[in-house]
Amino acid sequence: MMAFLRFIQSGLDSFAAFRCSFAAWLAFVSFRIYGSEISMRQVREQRIGGGHRVNLDLSQASDLDELLALAQDCVASTERRRDAILDKCKSLVGFASILLALIGALLPKALVFDSRWKTWLAFVAVLALLNVITLLLTFLSVNIEPQIALLQSEAALSSDDLRKSFINSYLQIAAAMDRRTDYLVELYKVARFFFCAAFAPVVVLFSVGFLSGSMADQSERIVREIRSDPGLISMLRGPSGADGKPGRDGIPGKDGQDGKPGKDGMPGKDGNQGPKGDPAVVDEDGIVRKVLADPRLKARDGSNP
Repeated sequence: MMAFLRFIQSGLDSFAAFRCSFAAWLAFVSFRIYGSEISMRQVREQRIGGGHRVNLDLSQASDLDELLALAQDCVASTERRRDAILDKCKSLVGFASILLALIGALLPKALVFDSRWKTWLAFVAVLALLNVITLLLTFLSVNIEPQIALLQSEAALSSDDLRKSFINSYLQIAAAMDRRTDYLVELYKVARFFFCAAFAPVVVLFSVGFLSGSMADQSERIVREIRSDPGLISMLRGPSGADGKPGRDGIPGKDGQDGKPGKDGMPGKDGNQGPKGDPAVVDEDGIVRKVLADPRLKARDGSNP
């Protein structure tokens, strides 16, 4: 039982590693297509830049309270900047989802596309939208954010030293958030590029389909294609019925006598009813003229003066 559980756990770990690696490579390739020079390490860490901010030397500081307030303002400003970019990313995810739904609902299906380039253009647009959603949702997942924490070593510090420690801690948090926000800005640019790259083909396909012809013309073209397809017609008609049994052989006659004819075979199925003919037109005047011109009528009139 334990071996089976370890096997399951190993499979889940391998799948999680593959999923993370696939998302990282997808983001890296997307950055390269856009033209952003971001390394694979920065994509995996989701941060631009590395290392920690060097702590300030506050030994000569005269107003620690003002410096502490400024450090807190730096963190608040960084949070506002990050929240503004996050709102833009969430809006872009919503637009991409709506556009993806519109592609499936409004654009013609593959049967209506009369050329191969339209089908491939729609396929590329859908892939670009899926890439936008995947990039942004991967970043918007739950992540560990730096927070202020009071360590045991700081509990014994004096008031001034404690404020100095908090000032450097706030600045370290602001620097870490800035690196992550900078990555988010680049990610938003890449996602917006792919969204525009998907939106443009959708507009082109919709315009071509709207201006090229009406839905009645497209329906008529589809009906003509169906009628000209012998395989489809055969499938719609269904399998043909079995042939009737042949008639039995007649009994041969004796010398100088005719033999008896064999029995008739079973009749086949009735054929389909033909189209209705044009309504008959009665020429009443012509009938009257023919009757009056009949010699039998003239003889009858002569015999009965």
